[in-house]
Amino acid sequence: MDLAGKYVAVWLHDEAAKLFLALPQPTTESRWSILGMGVPDGESVAGLWIEVDTLREHKGADANIVRHWKVTPPTCLIRWEWIITVQVWGDEVKEEPKMGFRPA
Repeated sequence: MDLAGKYVAVWLHDEAAKLFLALPQPTTESRWSILGMGVPDGESVAGLWIEVDTLREHKGADANIVRHWKVTPPTCLIRWEWIITVQVWGDEVKEEPKMGFRPA
């Protein structure tokens, strides 16, 4: 799938997000999401190139956002082995996206 120009949420493994941010590996685990835009020719053998808006740390059963980061420069390679799943929002997000999985 071509993700160029599409707003995406990329969910990362806990240890991968902490490695990406150079954070210590504490005993409590978090859920992590990157929100950003896919770039042209963004799929490579190594991973996905994303123009990152924010990286968020989620905790608890309700996946509340407890911290978030910005990155400069914003275009980053997210390695395939770090990724749990990718959600595609589309061309534009007009408000704060509510994302994740909830019981039906």
